[in-house]
Amino acid sequence: MTALALCFALGCGASSKRESDDGVPGGSSQGGSSGSSSIDGASCVSDGVEYPSGSLVVFDCNSCTCIDGMLRDCTTETCPDSPLRCEHYSQCPVSQACIVPSCRGIGVCVNTSACPGAGDPVCGCYGATLGSRCAAQAQSGNVAHTGACAARSCNVDGRVEESATAWSAGDGCNYCECIDGEVFCTERSCTPCGEGLDPCADDEYCAFGGTSCGADGPGSCTLRPNNSCMIEAGPVCGCDGQTYMNHCYAAKAGQSVAASGFCESAP
Repeated sequence: MTALALCFALGCGASSKRESDDGVPGGSSQGGSSGSSSIDGASCVSDGVEYPSGSLVVFDCNSCTCIDGMLRDCTTETCPDSPLRCEHYSQCPVSQACIVPSCRGIGVCVNTSACPGAGDPVCGCYGATLGSRCAAQAQSGNVAHTGACAARSCNVDGRVEESATAWSAGDGCNYCECIDGEVFCTERSCTPCGEGLDPCADDEYCAFGGTSCGADGPGSCTLRPNNSCMIEAGPVCGCDGQTYMNHCYAAKAGQSVAASGFCESAP
């Protein structure tokens, strides 16, 4: 298990917990059915990190569910050499969830099994109330806070930002968002890219501001989608001179947008 995987579950204050002798959270059972819809009980511990009962525990591209101190319903898919990074489920294959260390952070694409029955409600990273920590991780990446969402606003440097409102983080590529009373910010490296600069990583593309395609200066390396884009008409002309169905398809092809609409044919 990577160090990144150990950070994914939010900490809990549960005093009841179990740890196996071999360091595997929850002991000897990996795989199989939980046999119960209840998710209350002891948490799981691995390498000093505590996972509340009912949460997903990530191992590379696979996951198990912690149920009363035991790992249950583990996935066993073959993982790529390097995990697929993501901020949003659209950047993962359709069969995987994007599980992040905190809302709007950068996580990895993970195979998950069905979550167990509902437990205490939590507020997910998209501002919707979900029935368990597992459901929040699988559907929105992680938990914004325990308890139901209530559309709370945020106080940011003396101003009020309503829930689901986003604003620039001030570095040109990251942004922050108010999620039900708490502020979360993206954690992009903001690596500059463009002509004469090092290429972006294999899972990134060079995103330029506006429609400059680099004419106004460098862009920022940004994760590209790995999922199926929405089939909705909104044609754009990519910086490569090709027309794409919408912004998502252009980004998936590794292209920033030069203009809205179809590319003009060369004279």
